[in-house]
Amino acid sequence: MPDKPSDPGAADLSRRVRNKQRTRRALEDAALELFAERGYDRTTIEDIAERADVSPRTFFRYFTAKEGVVLDQWTEQPATFRAAVAARPAGEPLLVALREGFAQFAGREQDGARQRMFLRNRVIGATPLLRGLGMARIGVAWREAVASAIAGRLGADEPTPEHEVLADVVMAVIARATADWVDGGGVEPLEDLGRREFDRCASALRLLTAGS
Repeated sequence: MPDKPSDPGAADLSRRVRNKQRTRRALEDAALELFAERGYDRTTIEDIAERADVSPRTFFRYFTAKEGVVLDQWTEQPATFRAAVAARPAGEPLLVALREGFAQFAGREQDGARQRMFLRNRVIGATPLLRGLGMARIGVAWREAVASAIAGRLGADEPTPEHEVLADVVMAVIARATADWVDGGGVEPLEDLGRREFDRCASALRLLTAGS
């Protein structure tokens, strides 16, 4: 029996999706390259569009503003981390679930995407405006996701104040590992740096209950 012809409409839709993905990726790559070369503040949307060989109008089909190139990807990260922690084996100690959940989260990107993640974090670290916008737009979502992940691992329906305090500690651990990753030029894998910082955190927290 001869194969049925493929659906032309579905093929066209798939092609359009791939084209949009390529254009968005080209804009991201162009922007991150320019931010690395010139700095965020000295790069314009027109510069990005020219480097990506598209019009400024095309840029605004994918991003509402220049900072979106750097920050939009952050919106997906809290839920991804929470899911990674939730997927750890039942009965695993909380520290291990958080540490290995972060390692899975950090190691999920392949080479090209990992380089983009590195460049995003580097430009954020070098740009006070982006750090402020990042905390305002994404910081609350990260805190809620981490607290929810902790509550879920401990069998609670909702995070308690203690879970929220611990979430702040976890966020500090992740921030320190990420800063070390950027400062080190991305040579050492972020997941390894994260494991090290989580273990250091566990040792540090034990000091709170240590005798004099």
